[in-house]
Amino acid sequence: MTTNLFLFGGGPPFTNKLAERFRKIAKKHTGKVVVLYIEKNLQKDKTYTKKYINTLRKKGYNDFCLLPLGTTKVAEVVAEVENSAGIIIGAGNTLVYAKHIVDTAIGKAIKDAYERGVPVAGFSAGALISPSECVISPRDNKERLFKQRKGLGLLNNTVLVAHYQQWEESKHLRETATAFPTFQNYGINEHTGIYFRDGTFFEMEGDGVFTIIDQQLHAVINKEPVSKLKLWQKIRNFFLKVR
Repeated sequence: MTTNLFLFGGGPPFTNKLAERFRKIAKKHTGKVVVLYIEKNLQKDKTYTKKYINTLRKKGYNDFCLLPLGTTKVAEVVAEVENSAGIIIGAGNTLVYAKHIVDTAIGKAIKDAYERGVPVAGFSAGALISPSECVISPRDNKERLFKQRKGLGLLNNTVLVAHYQQWEESKHLRETATAFPTFQNYGINEHTGIYFRDGTFFEMEGDGVFTIIDQQLHAVINKEPVSKLKLWQKIRNFFLKVR
């Protein structure tokens, strides 16, 4: 069964093209798209959680189940996930999401659904916990330390950094690449997503994805890493053609 993973470098909403791809895959399954999120401020949550689903609604998908983690019983979440047509894991404190998902039966339910072809989308924290190894930025924990822990295992041999340019995470991406030298690494900007099909980078959309190869920073364009020099040459050649 083809697996479908959508990972975003910031909070919602979906980017336009990836939303359409997610919608089409979800429509092939019965059930609802389940949104898993951490509840903070009840009034603000009502507005914020809509951001996860608004783009899908605009594209004609209207069957959702919003489940706040921590206040919803684990058994209830597991049951909804097992019968879902799609799964969205929200943004927020990465360690808290890992505690409520990876360290409970919810994690196994998500992985089982994913392996059946149910599309899974993760935003920021939701993206970071999706691979087999979850790397957490010093900016994302109280101790201000580089941390790593077990993830969901939806993606192997790949580690991620979220909010790449917005949080100025070039140092963190390098530390991540050093900690996992045999893994592919990606620094994903906000408003940017990567679609992995069968565990392989298939498509990206948004404001920028970056990777460290042989200690050199590359921008990712059309799935291919491009050095700063090659990127400048591509831009220059484009404008020469336009002229």
